[in-house]
Amino acid sequence: MSNQAGNIANLIYAYISNKLTEEQEAELQQWLQASPGNEAYFLSVVEQIRSGELSSLYREADEQKIWQMISAQIPELQPAPVVEHSPNRFRKYAAVAAVITLVACTTLYFVFKPRTDHSTIAAKVQPTDVQPGTDKAVLTLADGQKVILDTTTNGQLMMQQSVSITKTADGKLEYHYTADNVQNETSMYNTISTPTGGRYRVMLPDGSQVWLNAQSSLRYPIAFDGTVRNVTLKGEGYFEIAPMYAKDSKTRVPFNVNVQSAEGLPVSTIEVKGTHFNIRAYDTVLRTTLTEGKVKVVSLSGATALLSPGQQAIQEGSTALSVNSIDTEESVAWVNGMFNFNNAGLKEIMEEVSRWYSLKVIYRGTDKGSHFSLNLSRDIPVSRLLEVMEMTGSVKFIIDKSSNSITVQQ
Repeated sequence: MSNQAGNIANLIYAYISNKLTEEQEAELQQWLQASPGNEAYFLSVVEQIRSGELSSLYREADEQKIWQMISAQIPELQPAPVVEHSPNRFRKYAAVAAVITLVACTTLYFVFKPRTDHSTIAAKVQPTDVQPGTDKAVLTLADGQKVILDTTTNGQLMMQQSVSITKTADGKLEYHYTADNVQNETSMYNTISTPTGGRYRVMLPDGSQVWLNAQSSLRYPIAFDGTVRNVTLKGEGYFEIAPMYAKDSKTRVPFNVNVQSAEGLPVSTIEVKGTHFNIRAYDTVLRTTLTEGKVKVVSLSGATALLSPGQQAIQEGSTALSVNSIDTEESVAWVNGMFNFNNAGLKEIMEEVSRWYSLKVIYRGTDKGSHFSLNLSRDIPVSRLLEVMEMTGSVKFIIDKSSNSITVQQ
């Protein structure tokens, strides 16, 4: 066996077990670009491993078996190397930590840990891959003017009367008063909207902060008066409400979120009694999850529910309200850059994938009732997420970048 063959095998082994150094990545990339045959061979080896014993090898973290599978493709390879295990290095580079369970309903618990960004290699291996969403939104001013935030320079964008609007480098829009008297500004409304594949954060003039998920919008006055703070939400938003008091008074100014459907129809009103909560209203089911403080959910029919931390109110249609105690981490995971699904249905997961990766989902002969449990970073290409779900053996995915679609099939 030539030294070059052994070296290439080592590189492929490092890639499969997610331990490529920057130098190895550059070397592997150079070899892939040297000839179409190299690329075809590489894809063949990777596909055989991932479609065959991937789940068992990753579950056992069995580097010896991974090496043996690669060695079988090149008969001249030397014996498998002894690999030293470094807890810190594993924590930094491992893409797959554990497969906890595979049950009849095809539930999979799969944890992705931070890894190096091998985007150049991934692009070579996954030419049809789709990258995750980013900070992007459109700001619509009171006069109808639109500002595309993701292409606008950071810093102060403009002044609206005595209110300054600033865009920060970390994907946030900030409003600041520059004068004490802002009475005229309370009748001026702005709307920030995120597309599919977008997210954004806005700091309102009272200091409250709102995180918007993909395909969402928030309408708000550019200044609040001393009596009430009203905003309108479509889609999904996470709120951290700052206290505000009426002038010359100890009375706290209430904060209300008027929730609308995608068609602009009123759904519910959330009266804020505390600080941190998430509202999800993409479809006919409204979910309000409280992590800190208290909120009161009021349906159109007048039904009410007062939530305590760790509770979620579910409203179906305009009337029915139910309250459950839940693990709030699943509901707010998106704010922390994670997908977190606990025994979630295939359709629910794919709706989230569709919004975040800006892809159309097509179902072909698929049981939408399959359930999965996933805990993955939202900053990974879509192929990695789908690959994890495919490991259950219950579903297959085809990415078609030309039509921006994913086909789901059994």
